[in-house]
Amino acid sequence: MRAWECPNCVNMNNRDLNASINIMFEGVKMYMERELTELQLN
Repeated sequence: MRAWECPNCVNMNNRDLNASINIMFEGVKMYMERELTELQLN
């Protein structure tokens, strides 16, 4: 596991998990933007 320790709160963060969550939400955002565009065109 690649980890990162926050210098402020000393919390250990899983970098791979965080990256996968960010990628998932970016995909959801792209999907929703496309759906909204299609609804506006119809």
